[in-house]
Amino acid sequence: MKILLTGASGFLGGYLAEKLTRKKHQIRAMVRKTSDKSILEKLNNIELFTGDLRDKKSLQGCMDGIDAVIHAGATTQGSMEDFEKGTIDGTRYIMELAKDADLKLFLLVSSLVVYDINILGKNPLINEAFPLEKNPRLVGPYAYTKTESEKIAREYAEKYSIPLTVVRPGLIFGARRNLFFPHLGFAVAGGRLVIKIGWDTKVLPLTYIDNCCELMIKLLTHKPAIGKTFNIIDPQTITHSEYIRYWRRALRIKGFTVAIPFCFFKLLAFCFEQLNKLPKLKGKFGMSRYRLIPKFKKVRFDGSLILRELGWYPEIELEEALEKAFEIKK
Repeated sequence: MKILLTGASGFLGGYLAEKLTRKKHQIRAMVRKTSDKSILEKLNNIELFTGDLRDKKSLQGCMDGIDAVIHAGATTQGSMEDFEKGTIDGTRYIMELAKDADLKLFLLVSSLVVYDINILGKNPLINEAFPLEKNPRLVGPYAYTKTESEKIAREYAEKYSIPLTVVRPGLIFGARRNLFFPHLGFAVAGGRLVIKIGWDTKVLPLTYIDNCCELMIKLLTHKPAIGKTFNIIDPQTITHSEYIRYWRRALRIKGFTVAIPFCFFKLLAFCFEQLNKLPKLKGKFGMSRYRLIPKFKKVRFDGSLILRELGWYPEIELEEALEKAFEIKK
């Protein structure tokens, strides 16, 4: 199968490219001129296509001869305008090209940030049937553009009969990336002090990079999944506190953790909201209760649907995954 992979030079894209080429798929990897191509250039069965999701003209020809698309490209930093151009406009441009291609599958990589966590009660279990965020702009540029890109992809898929499947991975972890997630709190002084926000028992929605990639690759040839949406979260769980302790041991960092109740940060956010109402300070503070809740509220995500759909269980379990992820950090 010949596959167009956007976001190929990113963390997820790089691992996908490695696994797909090992399975003898032909990959057309979309990269920008300034992208780090060092990992991709070592692979066989790969064609580097220079294109920028923000530039429609640069994408011409990327779909030629393609059987399937894995759209993993998205903006992860910058201004709201940067996010809109890279994620919303980029998805629209790719879908515009996809409608004229004879694709077997268009796999859109979305995120758990699209769920409307602000409306949920205590300790909810969130599955794919939960509603999307109604005010994603208030959550932040990443949540907003991921939510909008899903809507765009679905509109094109329905109008032009594009075989679309959507995946929403949790926190993807593995070697080659920072393993201290913002959802944990703040690491100060090289990790010697960790300020943890919220409950000790809150579960991190982790998915190990190899398991995440394996599920996506299996979906490429699983026709019954077309038209469906799947959370991707490994079934074995770890709490915030357990993960921080593992992180410290793995990196041999001595220190201590200060746990601050989530209600304190909500109060702090409320104060910033009031300051933002003052004419001279309007818009100066980015923190708000609406923005904090999706990141730090005690919720759990259900990733069982895709495992039942594919009749598959992760080959790499949590303990081994953590060992592999931290291997280069030891």
